Amino acid sequence: NYLVNSGGKVLTIEQLAGQEALQAASFRNPALFLDDIKALAGGANWGTDAVVDEKPCKIAEFSASEPVLKAQIHEFAKGLKSITKQYGNVEGYIDTKKSTSAYRIYVGKADLLIYKIEWTLKPVVKEHSLPPNAPKMDNLEAKSELTISKYGEGLDIEIPKEIRVRLGVK
Repeated sequence: NYLVNSGGKVLTIEQLAGQEALQAASFRNPALFLDDIKALAGGANWGTDAVVDEKPCKIAEFSASEPVLKAQIHEFAKGLKSITKQYGNVEGYIDTKKSTSAYRIYVGKADLLIYKIEWTLKPVVKEHSLPPNAPKMDNLEAKSELTISKYGEGLDIEIPKEIRVRLGVK
């Protein structure tokens, strides 16, 4: 479960509402992308050249397998609970056969390091599946872009006091 800084308060996704909740539901832990890449990259199409942070890269493109897509839809629907609770489990309204999850991975030509990850999840709602009073859920999309730089350099992380207290970290 993710924590979100909302107006100076640290909240769980379930405590958010409206657009803020939708935005938080679209977030994925970057470590999950690396797990997906490891499992799915064997079927990648390698093509376009690109440059990220002055590093020449090749772009690998691939889609999630059905089990990975279902897990991503489950995670996305779980994040939407706070804004869709009156309509039940949103996951049941999603057509996994028509939904897509696509990746673009920018890999350094010289060092084979990952410099950028782009991910787009497009859950498609089953036709006529939503209750009549439910809001329209056309064109749902979760997008993430992660640029990875400064390999080999130290990383200073400052954990906000409220999160340290909540997690019991000094």
